[in-house]
Amino acid sequence: SGHFSLRYAFPRGGKYVLFHDFTPANVGMQVVPVELAVEGTAQPARPLVIDDTTHKRVDGYDVTLTHTALGIDVDAAMTFTLMRGGKPVTDLEPFLGAMGHLVMISEDRASYVHSHPLTQNATKGPTVQFNTMFTRTGIYKAWGQFKRHGHVITVPFVVEVSVDGHTHTPGN
Repeated sequence: SGHFSLRYAFPRGGKYVLFHDFTPANVGMQVVPVELAVEGTAQPARPLVIDDTTHKRVDGYDVTLTHTALGIDVDAAMTFTLMRGGKPVTDLEPFLGAMGHLVMISEDRASYVHSHPLTQNATKGPTVQFNTMFTRTGIYKAWGQFKRHGHVITVPFVVEVSVDGHTHTPGN
């Protein structure tokens, strides 16, 4: 019908940006950001800290992220590896039509990237590879999403995209 409803309780007041990601027939993918002002006490913004070299434990899963150089206009491969109880997860299920979703939003919220694994890379685990390309430098929060036993696992990482694809230390 062209309408979508979502119930959500915001954790605190402040400004939020909702990224509406949809694909109308005969038009292709559209992303429409909408800023909301939520009543209540806002928390001060915390800067993102790059953490793509550490593993994450989410819902009992140990997840690592490896990637090729993340540069401007360069094909980048981002690979998530999922383990549980020290064993590889090999029974992932399709979620919203794909074996995974990768959403990345720049720290300044000006860039939004959404990727799915290519068909030839769409395995049931333990690794899921996404290929993507960035058009702007900056720090990005990335969320990988996977489904297993009917439960969606969302894993956050923070990455840096530079002009040449290499991490730069401030002052160098």
